[in-house]
Amino acid sequence: PTDVNEITLLKKQIVRLVCARPLVHSKQHFIERTVIMLINFTIKTSMQKQQTGFTLIDLLVTLAVLAIVIAIGVPGLETITESNRAASQNNLIPGTLMNSRLEAIKRGSDVTICASTNPTAAVPACDTNQWEKGWIVFADKDQDGVYTPGPNNDTLLGVSDKLSGGLTLRTVGFDDPNRVRIQANGAVRDLNGDGVSRGTFVMCTQDADPKKARAINVSNLGLTSNALDTNSDNIVNDVNGNNVTCP
Repeated sequence: PTDVNEITLLKKQIVRLVCARPLVHSKQHFIERTVIMLINFTIKTSMQKQQTGFTLIDLLVTLAVLAIVIAIGVPGLETITESNRAASQNNLIPGTLMNSRLEAIKRGSDVTICASTNPTAAVPACDTNQWEKGWIVFADKDQDGVYTPGPNNDTLLGVSDKLSGGLTLRTVGFDDPNRVRIQANGAVRDLNGDGVSRGTFVMCTQDADPKKARAINVSNLGLTSNALDTNSDNIVNDVNGNNVTCP
């Protein structure tokens, strides 16, 4: 018959092992309670009915291993999912800029990309610096950076709806934080007349940890590149070599 004292000892070992892995409190509590309840149920059953062999011990070990795998795997899976979501949405930026640059060159006039709180409206406005709310792309015929629809005015070329997963997207370094204006030669328009028109798009996760941030650097010529960590502190650097920050 199975020794109840042996099972009780195994229960204490499993609880210590499960508690050794830090988790979000709610998940840790759920896993601990589930494992303990199953072991208590098994102990109660073994006191009422004789068990033979090692089936009971094998079951408890299997449950313990399963609980540990869940404890370790669930937070890791969430991190991977968050990272993949940020990566896929971060790729929207260079795609939008490349297409805008090609359109500007093809049309021989400005193309403006601007953040909008309601990009799917009938007449969307360039009214925010919170790019995570969405943005629009339009052929800016009068080169004023404002979308004015009409057959003889601006032409809407594309719309991007808001980002998901609590991501934030802001710009750093551009003359106007709300918009990027691409000239007919493909370069970013210099609005301040200082010869500098480059900037960086910075995407951050919901916890605003700069070490998780991704960024796209945009040169004066309108060319994009992934921001890199050039000083080995696990934070990528903007187009001017500074660590990016999160809201």
